[in-house]
Parts: sequence; C-alpha cells; structure tokens
Amino acid sequence: RFQQRSTATFLKFLSNMCNNEVNLKSYKTGLTAYFGSLLRLPFEEALAISKQFQSGLAKCCLQPQPQCITEEFVSFQKVLCKDGGNISKEVQRCCNKAPLDAVTCMDSVKKHPVISSDLQIHSAQLCEAARPDSTERYLFQIGVKHVSVSLPVLTTIQDVMRSTVAACCSGTNDTTACLKDSKLDKAAALVSRIDNFCSQYFQLEFPAFKTKIKHEFQGDEAKSQMWLDLTTSCCSQHSPAHMCQKR
Repeated sequence: RFQQRSTATFLKFLSNMCNNEVNLKSYKTGLTAYFGSLLRLPFEEALAISKQFQSGLAKCCLQPQPQCITEEFVSFQKVLCKDGGNISKEVQRCCNKAPLDAVTCMDSVKKHPVISSDLQIHSAQLCEAARPDSTERYLFQIGVKHVSVSLPVLTTIQDVMRSTVAACCSGTNDTTACLKDSKLDKAAALVSRIDNFCSQYFQLEFPAFKTKIKHEFQGDEAKSQMWLDLTTSCCSQHSPAHMCQKR
C-alpha cells in the first residue's frame, strides 16, 4: 500500500511537470532557476540539470510507462544528490529516501533565496556580442532570488522579458536606449512583488493575508481582488500553467 501511494504521488508530480513542459515556453529557464535555488548551484550546473530533467520529461510524458520512469528519474535522483557537501539538510534528508520518493520530496523542500555566485549581468549588458548567454544568466539571477514565485508565473514573465531583449538587440535599434525604455526593470520588480505577496500568502492565515492585501491597495477593490486571485490561484508550484499564464 505504501508503494502504491508513493507511485501515485510521483505520477501526480510528473503530471504537473509534464503539463508545464507542454504549456510553458520558457520552462527550461524557469527550471534552471528552480534547481539553482534548490541545490545552490551556479548557472552552468543548474542549466545542465534542467536539460536532463526536460530530457526525461520528453521521453516519459507521452507514455509514462514504469520502465521509462524508473530509467530516467532514478538516474536523475543520482544527479540531484551527487554533491552532498553543497546541498541543504532538507535536500539531504530527501536524498536518503528511495529515488522516486526523493524527487517528490525535493519538490516540497522550502527553498531559500540565492544570490548567484556567477558574474552579475545588468540589463544594459544584454546585447553585448561577447555575452551570448547573457539573457539566460540575467533571468537566472532574477529567478534564484525569488523562490516563492511559482514556475508557471516566473516562466511567463521570463518569456516576456526574453522577447523584449530580443527585440531590443535586433536590427538597428539604439540598444542601450531600447533596453532602458523596455521596462525590463519593471518586470523584474513585478517578480519581486509577486515573490513578496506569495511569501506572505504561505506564511499567514488567509483572513490575515486578505486584510493585508486590502490594506496594501486601500480603496482599490479591483486591484485588491486581482492580487488575491493571483496569489490564491498561482502561488503554488503546482498551479495550472495554462491558467497562470493568462493572469
């Protein structure tokens, strides 16, 4: 019975991740930040892990057969748990479980903001030819600092930011002026604000949280309700991607 419950839990986790894989354009970018904050990894290592995870999803999502799940995610657990000296006690506790249980256990671990040890990328540098991966690094350093933002919400904002950078860096635009006027910093500030509200949503009882939101937007009932809808529907990591992309 325990084995059945364990398998059911993993399949539920896999279903959510497969849903994200199908619906989120910038899922790899979001996953890189997710694993970067979970395992306290620099950009390159977190990116490699997110690619391996997506490879497993690509193989198993359409046909989640036991053999595929076992082969892909047992080996993935070994990757997650290989660096015993760097991971947190919570992650280490998960690593002591059976492989599939370890993966789902990590999904519930409380993540902490990480200031990336990588060279910090500023928005003004995003069009420099010498930095071909600067946009991904820029989005990574934003993501690992805001761990209360769910993957569906984070990747949706990251996708908009990436498109903005691509537009500014193409053609004959004055790239510096374009990046400055593109409201990238406002998008980053939005991630920070959502992170703050979601953090409070998880910490407070709902009546207290609702009161706090109403106080935050005194007199603006529509804005208060918008933020209440967003937090209640999309703060959870298991929020439905198709719905949270539209908010």
